[in-house]
Amino acid sequence: MKQASAQFSKMANRAVGKVIQEIVDLVSKPDTISFAGAIPPSDALPADTFKDIMHDILSNRIDVALQYSSTYGLQELREELVAFYQKQNTQISTDELIVVSASQQALDLISKCFIDSGDKVICPLPSYIAAMDTFRSYGAELIGIPMDGEGMRTDILEDRLENFCHIGQKPKFIYLVPDFQNPTGTTTSLERRKAILKLANKFDVLIVEDSPYRELRYRGTDQPRFLELAGTDKIITIGTFTKLFVPGIRLGWVVAAPNIIEKLMLLKQTTDICSSTLSQLIASEFLKRGLFDEHIKKTKALYQDKQSHMLAMLKKYMPKYVRWTEPEGGLFLFLHLSEDMSARDLLEHAMRRKVAYVPGDVFFCDGSGENTMRLNFSYPTKEQAEEGIKRLAEAIEEYYQNRLNRTQQEHYAPLEDFKSFEQIY
Repeated sequence: MKQASAQFSKMANRAVGKVIQEIVDLVSKPDTISFAGAIPPSDALPADTFKDIMHDILSNRIDVALQYSSTYGLQELREELVAFYQKQNTQISTDELIVVSASQQALDLISKCFIDSGDKVICPLPSYIAAMDTFRSYGAELIGIPMDGEGMRTDILEDRLENFCHIGQKPKFIYLVPDFQNPTGTTTSLERRKAILKLANKFDVLIVEDSPYRELRYRGTDQPRFLELAGTDKIITIGTFTKLFVPGIRLGWVVAAPNIIEKLMLLKQTTDICSSTLSQLIASEFLKRGLFDEHIKKTKALYQDKQSHMLAMLKKYMPKYVRWTEPEGGLFLFLHLSEDMSARDLLEHAMRRKVAYVPGDVFFCDGSGENTMRLNFSYPTKEQAEEGIKRLAEAIEEYYQNRLNRTQQEHYAPLEDFKSFEQIY
């Protein structure tokens, strides 16, 4: 038989990004201090409580745990999630919620539901790479809108929407991570949220609100969800347990209008029939027993301390021409190097010093952002963070000086043991 690749579908051939797997590779290097992946450290995982709940479920509800469940999700988990939103001043019903196998499946199902090849999807510059890869895999053309400190720039957004709607190419939706965005850590201001919502209404475009980090606020005041501001008529909201609880249970959810939830259910049936019943029982018990809120409180204290420490180390070691964000929450810091520097070229200098990060250009759908990088602060210990930032600063200064001194640009061969950057978000 001829090579199977000759039979690949158009969708399979569009799946070319490997950034996520490259990030996994960087994180797994035992001798490297990695700021690449958004992984919870072992001391942030509720291992003992998890064991207790598992024991209770396997002792008392094993008949349910080992069976299939509804494609919509276990009713008890859906009810707990509705109560979770109600405590945050957002009124929804179980008819507006479906449980999925983490937020990545949510993105995939939403793409299946709305994107035809050639459709336009609006996303920030920069944006979450796994979302962009998913949209691209369904043939979407990504339209990047620059951001400032308050979120996506609505002056440019309005111009793009006006132009595309005028020629009959209305974008399918606007994709946003409004709270502690990946990769910048930016939170969209209330004024900007209202302005984006006003434009979505004006041009009749959906908003997909991805909220994996919302509960991880360390300073400042919560902004209302888009869902709270507008309800499910115009908003599709994605939530996940991955960043807040235990990544390994692979659970998330989508809140949307009932007709959209029904369509997502039908699409999910052809994907995995249902999410893990055992995982859903575990998550439901954590919520029901009030353990989820307790766990979030402990996690926030841990991550806030780590973020403050890393910010202090950046101030201590980084050259004056390096700038960085100081988010009020989330998992990431975003660094800007001198305009003429490339974070990809710099990576070889950093890897020689056994320190890793994600070059920022992978988050820009237009290929810009070459002088940026994303750092995660949740995973390294404070000792590793200081040593890693020190090494990174040395690598940056070495690269900077080399650029000043050499008469022609040096081209670096890719590292043999480094593949690409795309999987732990």
